[in-house]
Amino acid sequence: MANPNEVDNPFEKAFQNVLRDFRTKLQDDELYRRLLRVKTPEEVYDLTDKLQEEQARTGRMRHLSKIQPFLEGLRSYANVIEVFMQAKPDVLALIWGPIKLILQWADALKQSMDAIIDTTEEIGARLPEFEKSRHMFGANKVIFEVLVLFFKDILDFYVVALNFFKSPRLKFIFEALWPRQKEKIKMIVENIGKHTLLLRNEVRLEHIQAEYDFRKKALEHFEKSEISHLRQEYRSLQTEISPPSYEETLAHIDDCTRPSAGMWLMKHDRFRDWADTTKQSNPILWLQGIPGSGKTHLARAVVHEVQSKGHSLFAFLSYKATNSISTMSLFHSLIFQLSADDSDLQSIVCNSSGAEFRRNPENVQSVFRTLLSSTGPVYVILDGLDEIDGSKRCRILQGMLQLSAEIDTLRVLISSRPEADLMSLMRDKCSEIRVDAFNVGGIQSYVSQRTSAWYKERQFSPEVRNEMETLLAPLVAKSKGMFLYAKVVLDSIDSLEPDDIMRDLQILPETLHDAYSRVLERINKTHSAIAKEKARMIIGWIAVSPTPLTIYELEQALAVHAQGITGTGRMPSSPPLVRLCGPIVEVVDEYVQYVHFTVYEYFLSPQISNSIDPDDSRISLTASCIKYLCQHHHESTIDQEARSSLILGGAYRFHHYASSFWLELVEKIMGRKKDLFPSALMDLLEILFEARGGSSPDLEAKNSSTRSLQFLETLNPKLHSEINSAISFRDLCSKSGFELRRNCNWTNLDPLDLSRTSCQIFEETEKLLIPLSNHDKNIKSTLERHYGQRLYKCAYVDCIFKRHGFDSSVLRREHEKGHEKPWKCSFADCEYHEGGFLSRKMRDDHLNSFHCQDNLRTHNEVSQISREDLGNVCLDLVRANDIAGVENILTGKNRGILSTAQAEQLVQCAGQFASLEMIILIKKHRDMLTDLKSLVQGVLEGNNLKLFQALLTLSTSEMEKLYFYKHSKTNYGRRLWLPQFMGSNDPEMLEMLCNWIEQDIQKSKEFAYPVSATMISATRGNNYKEQLLLELWRTFPKHVWYESRWKIALSNVASTTCSLKLAGFLIEQHIPIDFRSTTAAFTPLLHASKLDNAAAAEFMKFLLCKGAKTVVDVGQRSIRISEQKGAQNIFKWLGFTWDELVAEGEKAKGHSTDSTA
Repeated sequence: MANPNEVDNPFEKAFQNVLRDFRTKLQDDELYRRLLRVKTPEEVYDLTDKLQEEQARTGRMRHLSKIQPFLEGLRSYANVIEVFMQAKPDVLALIWGPIKLILQWADALKQSMDAIIDTTEEIGARLPEFEKSRHMFGANKVIFEVLVLFFKDILDFYVVALNFFKSPRLKFIFEALWPRQKEKIKMIVENIGKHTLLLRNEVRLEHIQAEYDFRKKALEHFEKSEISHLRQEYRSLQTEISPPSYEETLAHIDDCTRPSAGMWLMKHDRFRDWADTTKQSNPILWLQGIPGSGKTHLARAVVHEVQSKGHSLFAFLSYKATNSISTMSLFHSLIFQLSADDSDLQSIVCNSSGAEFRRNPENVQSVFRTLLSSTGPVYVILDGLDEIDGSKRCRILQGMLQLSAEIDTLRVLISSRPEADLMSLMRDKCSEIRVDAFNVGGIQSYVSQRTSAWYKERQFSPEVRNEMETLLAPLVAKSKGMFLYAKVVLDSIDSLEPDDIMRDLQILPETLHDAYSRVLERINKTHSAIAKEKARMIIGWIAVSPTPLTIYELEQALAVHAQGITGTGRMPSSPPLVRLCGPIVEVVDEYVQYVHFTVYEYFLSPQISNSIDPDDSRISLTASCIKYLCQHHHESTIDQEARSSLILGGAYRFHHYASSFWLELVEKIMGRKKDLFPSALMDLLEILFEARGGSSPDLEAKNSSTRSLQFLETLNPKLHSEINSAISFRDLCSKSGFELRRNCNWTNLDPLDLSRTSCQIFEETEKLLIPLSNHDKNIKSTLERHYGQRLYKCAYVDCIFKRHGFDSSVLRREHEKGHEKPWKCSFADCEYHEGGFLSRKMRDDHLNSFHCQDNLRTHNEVSQISREDLGNVCLDLVRANDIAGVENILTGKNRGILSTAQAEQLVQCAGQFASLEMIILIKKHRDMLTDLKSLVQGVLEGNNLKLFQALLTLSTSEMEKLYFYKHSKTNYGRRLWLPQFMGSNDPEMLEMLCNWIEQDIQKSKEFAYPVSATMISATRGNNYKEQLLLELWRTFPKHVWYESRWKIALSNVASTTCSLKLAGFLIEQHIPIDFRSTTAAFTPLLHASKLDNAAAAEFMKFLLCKGAKTVVDVGQRSIRISEQKGAQNIFKWLGFTWDELVAEGEKAKGHSTDSTA
């Protein structure tokens, strides 16, 4: 037996360090002390006997005997370490205490007990026979370190299990969260297996150290990978679901609300009882009130008030979203609000993200219930429930009432008018506060502040002011608790002349409807017929629009109404349209809306004389959309320069709205009786399909039309078929991942060429948004004047942010990551091998449903997988950036099994989807990989900006490791492949590239890669890239153009793009017109003469006019330019023969010489 004294101190010290780490990770001192109370294994065995008896009595026997190997392994381990440690009680207590407590907690739920039994059985099978290995200890003291590793492994398992099973809400969260805990434990089990092999074999100190390092890195990597995967899954799911967000609405209400608003509510006894979740108070509070009584502002105050007490969830419902809001969308919004900053709740959401989560309201409500049960107090504030459809609001309210009865920590506040259906549902189920009864003081304060500022701004004389104050004195009393009444009256007189103000205030309106009546009367009596028509159209369009219009869209829609199909689309000015409507319309965050939903109820009411007809408004809005799409600037054949000019002129303000909603508007009109469908609109539809009809689409139309279209089938069969095709294409887009950038082949499926035009507008707008050194500094401000502040639109066709946009490219890029579907099916012949899934849960469900038999292979059979299948598995892991998974496959027996082609495919895949660490890993296990072409191709295809940036910032030593060569010059490797990235179509990648090159050339002018043929060729046919390259060249010091390796640029232009713009710049740098690096090389003119196209012909003409030689000696040969195919065919491009062109060149050269002289 080994002498304990020899090892006691270092051995004990190592164990004490492990104990400290365990206590830190546990983060619960009370629990730690509780664990230390268990002293012997007998206490654990007594518990298992007790559990067995209890389970037998209740008829729920679980296979507790399966944990026997685990407990015996622990006993054997404890016996061995006692030999070397003089039996430290804390160490022994932490061997037995945690498993006793875990078994007690797991017994609360059948599934959890099964899970812990299966897990301990698996660990027990991996634990070695410690006591049989004791004979090794005296001869190999290094083995003590292995025992420490086992102690770390056991406590790692305990930390995961204790932190999970101690949850008081285990029965709610188990199914959702256990799979991720199981993944953590699986890695710990693998570590135990490795350490068992160490114990059974001769090991050296370096083996132990390697295991320490590997274990530490593996745990760190697992945590980081899990967090990264979870965030990606969550973001993708959120983007796919696209739940309504009310943050911007809250911010707007904050801006419009006085700081003191709602203070009386915070002091109200019923509110304070409701907000205190420790009291047995009514969980439902209803803020009732008449329209315009400030309920929304009070709801806003409650949102902020309860944030310090728990989770504050809110929804400001509105008539504007009555078509899009539903029970499911509201619960989706609340779910993502609640889980936004909690990784455990995010895990529950992701593990519940099957197809039912996207289409079944009951499933969504169930997920919300699970989340509520898994966290602390939650406050849900719902404002404006009365503004949405009756059946929808009843279902929402019923769901909330049900949840509040089930979850003790849930509080719900409803803010609405006391509508009959809501009163029926909430009778005797809520606490009520009547809002307007407390508003007199608030309205008095509002009127005083508002009029004081108004008097100061208008500078009325004292006499006029006194009279106005007298006339306004009854305003507070007449408002009867209605803020909106006071606001409308004051807004109505805000810009009137004093005499008109006096006349208007002589008799104040009795009610809000009376105030609206005066506004409508003023509009109808407007002297200008055009102004009157515009005002009525604006009010009507706001009501019938499927989604709120921006002020920029509205301005152009009205211009189209006036100009018709022949309009140019350009918007030279922005008229003050909203002012035409008086105090009932406002612009909030660039969107036009009513000041209150009661405007809709009054101005479009058929009971009101001279009100606005919603049917007429819908027809006129639809007609404006169709006329606009028929205007010339929507032709897909317009060139890039003209398209950019039209964008800057504001021609496409209305594009996203009109192209997205014209068909929905048509369907709503067709839903009426067929004899009411306007013939003029029918004519416009025929013109649209005639003007914008594309080639025969590859998409088949639906076999049966919707009911609203059936009347058209006999009336106009051709138009019926065309509209049916448009509906089919719209439905396809709603389910696809089509993008407006990169590959736009999907536009061939559109029966109209509007999608192609949309792609072109997107591409040209992106170019205009990239700043260049000599770019017009006013371009962005011009775009903002026409299209608003959110210029960076999402490229995904079915995303609402395609129209709404973002303030910056950074925000857009973060959003677009959510559209990616990183979880691919690993079976190459499956349709989801490329398409992928939003979350791991969805991918796993798919595998279990459709590839179950393929997944029955045991762990031992993995080594028998064919090279082809192994490559497919690797590709799947690389797409998920699973570094540990790829490491496992490429090490051991599988090392070197992949072919060169498979390895290069992996690199290309990693370039497209993964990180730099993955690239380095693949290189590490595949030394024959020397070609970077696959990597570059992958980065370009995946537009992997993060990896591209990492490649740019690699150190010199890292470059050498990655590229298999050494060079004395820093950045040499990068310079070999950087020009290839000029082939990118992503403006941000191009900007990063040019910025890096500019800095690189400032440091060293030795390498002339920015003028390589590869770099120049990438700009072919792309004015933006050509301009970008030219701007880059202009940043280089003048003296670089004196060196031969830089002068070759002119020949490279001649042999590739034949760009006159680039050549003109190079000539300005005094590069000789016939320069070549050696006498055996071609001159620029000879290069161009080898090409037979219009660009080359113009280029040859340019060079001849600059004095280029027409006979060139190349080595021992003398070559005549006139004999080359480009020169011989030049007539078809320029209308001149070669001889005529040479003569013209001589003449131009002579003029140039004369002027110089």
